[in-house]
Amino acid sequence: MILAIDTGNTNIVLGCIENRKICAVARMATDVNKTDYEYAVGMKNVLAFAGFQPESFEGAILSNVVWPLTSTLCRAVKLLTGLDTLVVGKGLKTGLDIRLDDPGQIGADLVVGAVAALFFAALFVMLALAQAHDGLEGLTDELD
Repeated sequence: MILAIDTGNTNIVLGCIENRKICAVARMATDVNKTDYEYAVGMKNVLAFAGFQPESFEGAILSNVVWPLTSTLCRAVKLLTGLDTLVVGKGLKTGLDIRLDDPGQIGADLVVGAVAALFFAALFVMLALAQAHDGLEGLTDELD
C-alpha cells in the first residue's frame, strides 16, 4: 500500500492507495510549527482511526505546497513507517514536458493534477478503443 500525502496551506490529506484504488482518505490540519514527532503521532492516530497500521505501507509520496514542511513531513513518515518519502518536485520524472524557465517553480499540486489527468485520459482512450474493438468484432461476426 502507498501512503500519499497532499499538503496544502490549510489541510494535509493522507490517502491510502492499494492496487491503484484509494482505500481511505483522512485530513489533518497543516501547522508549520509542529515537529516531525508531532506529525508522526498525528498520522499514526488518523491512520489507525481509518483502520490502517504503519507497517502496511510499502511506499510514500508527498505533494507539498508548504515548503517549510517538506523535510518535517518526510522525517515524520520515516519515524512512522521506516520508509523514505518520494517528493513531487524538481528532478522527479513525471512524464510531463514542463516548459518553464524554471520548472521547479511550478506547484507540486499542479504537477500531480496534470499527471492524474494524463493517466485518466489515457485510461479513457484505452477503454474507448477496447469498446470500439468489441463493437467491430461483433460487426465482423455478423458479416461472416
